[in-house]
Amino acid sequence: MNYYKLILLFLVLPFESDYCTCPPPRHWEKAASIEYEYSEVVFVGDVKSFSNDKNKFTIEVCEVFKGDLKSGQIILGKNLRSCYPYIDRGGSWLLFGNHSQIFEVNECGISSNIEKPRQLMIPIKSLSVISKNRRIEEKTQRENDAKEAMQNLLTQLRNIVL
Repeated sequence: MNYYKLILLFLVLPFESDYCTCPPPRHWEKAASIEYEYSEVVFVGDVKSFSNDKNKFTIEVCEVFKGDLKSGQIILGKNLRSCYPYIDRGGSWLLFGNHSQIFEVNECGISSNIEKPRQLMIPIKSLSVISKNRRIEEKTQRENDAKEAMQNLLTQLRNIVL
């Protein structure tokens, strides 16, 4: 009987890994269009500081593409912790989300650090067994592709605002 109770307990308990899985986008442009429409605010912000548990952070708004935020405004943000993106470092970020009193990024969204943007989805061919040097080359290429996609996205957003 205790065996069945134990099984039932494991089936009922939530596991953090079950909360959310967010694959990186295959196409930034398509994802950005959807995310822009869905978001209350879209802006570039400089993440200035974190709470001790890194659950909350302060952001200085630098450039606003959508919403009622103002450049130079300091706002408080909150990491949801269950889904990407997770604001985990300072610096400039392109942020999509909602803001009333506290800013929250859209779960499974494309908010990303500008200097080190989230990489695009890895093509299936990259999953095959390849040499270490080739893996390093492909990782570098994905990083460069992500940086280029981020710059293109910022340009598109700036054109929308004009």
